Amino acid sequence: MKLLKGETGIYLHTFLRSFGMSMVGIFIPLYIYKLTGELESAFLFFGLYHLLVLLSVLPAGWIIQKIGVDLGSVIGTIFRALFLFFLILGRNNIFFLGLAGAFWE
Repeated sequence: MKLLKGETGIYLHTFLRSFGMSMVGIFIPLYIYKLTGELESAFLFFGLYHLLVLLSVLPAGWIIQKIGVDLGSVIGTIFRALFLFFLILGRNNIFFLGLAGAFWE
């Protein structure tokens, strides 16, 4: 059963995902700085994130082409939930901030 067919569902999902993650993304550097007390940690977090994005763009596109956009959106939502989960766990162990960077997008 599809609630929103075709482009409407894709655009709505993309809008809500982008809006929500933008709101989270504004405060991530402040959160990391608060946890570690070091500005370098925020730069390291974003460096790891961008490196993993660079390495995963082509394989992710290939996978989405094989499994479809709908299932790809579900998998992406799971990755975003893992990102938020690891970001919360980062309060207790800095290692989890690195995992959060790996699952952000």
